[in-house]
Amino acid sequence: MEKSQELSFWDLIEVRFVEHFRSQGLSLQFLRKVAEKARIEFKSSHPFALSKARFLTDRKRIFQQTAEEEGEGKTHDILSGQYEMYEAIEEILAKGVAFDTATELAREWRPLQSECPNVVIDPRFAYGHPVVGAKHIPTSALFRQWRSDNGNRERVANWYGVNRGDVDEAIEFELRLNA
Repeated sequence: MEKSQELSFWDLIEVRFVEHFRSQGLSLQFLRKVAEKARIEFKSSHPFALSKARFLTDRKRIFQQTAEEEGEGKTHDILSGQYEMYEAIEEILAKGVAFDTATELAREWRPLQSECPNVVIDPRFAYGHPVVGAKHIPTSALFRQWRSDNGNRERVANWYGVNRGDVDEAIEFELRLNA
């Protein structure tokens, strides 16, 4: 029998971090070392899900950027601890992620923020599965209903008591997910 392994929401955010930095050419072994050092430095089991930590790369090293009170930030190499002069890189990892102000941990993620702004992954709803709209209906439920209803979006919206836009976004999200 096959064992399934579950990821917490914060694990998912960290997987996103790893995926991004792997796409920049960094090895898994290197990322493991950085993760261990960051766990110690931030005293957190999920340092890459913290709002106060901004991570950048030059495709060889990973830097952590902190904001100073005067408005100027400091950037240091996570592994060596050396402070560096470093021009800001677009912070791809923080896009679509909202942080809890009390814990500074990731609270929700909008994976396709531009295309499907109302689709959110939030551990408080549907066990962390993607949901849409104010009623937090799982996108997969709306998508399955749409397919079984021969593509009638209005009927799906009426059945679930949501607006047509939520159905449209759920379908778009699921189609992109399954592409």
